[in-house]
Amino acid sequence: MLVRVEATQDGDSRVVVLNALEDLWHDHQYFIQKAKENDADAPETMFLHNRFLRASLLFLFAYAEGVTNKWVHEVRTGQKPQAKKMRKRSLGSLGERIDFLTAAANVGASPPNLTVAKEVRNLWVHFTNSTRENAGSNENAGSNNEAKVFEGLSVTVVEHAAAGLVNWMTQVANALGIERHPDSEKMANELSAAIGKKTKSVNSRP
Repeated sequence: MLVRVEATQDGDSRVVVLNALEDLWHDHQYFIQKAKENDADAPETMFLHNRFLRASLLFLFAYAEGVTNKWVHEVRTGQKPQAKKMRKRSLGSLGERIDFLTAAANVGASPPNLTVAKEVRNLWVHFTNSTRENAGSNENAGSNNEAKVFEGLSVTVVEHAAAGLVNWMTQVANALGIERHPDSEKMANELSAAIGKKTKSVNSRP
């Protein structure tokens, strides 16, 4: 979290609180809402729908990566018994961090099912017109992959992944006594109250 207290030209103070993880989550929420506002089937809005949906999916995974990285660091540097046992374990992927944190929480939380959403995300992030299996042998390989990236992406896929992720994060956060990310608005309000004057409150919520 980045906190700045700035002096304005009229002599007042302005509190600015920035938090990358919170902004990533709000980005996901903003773009999924914009996707819903644009019809996926209407010619005038279908490209906007897909654009917003892609952004929402990518920001969701960026948020998941950031939170799990933060949590793993907190667990490993903590004094809890389970942290000592798992401190040396290699955690290169999001799935490995999720499994590590699920075990550390020890509350029977079910890992979120991100398989479909991750496959779609990977198709976009690592898009190619052909695959090793069909490269050079199938002239329609490129169009097949085009179909996969567009047809695999839907509001349902993104919302299902987000709901599972939030449910899992809530259980793990409660069990480990950690938070997904600080509340920037709450922090700004508390600092403003300490300074003695609050003039305006803004935040990154959609």
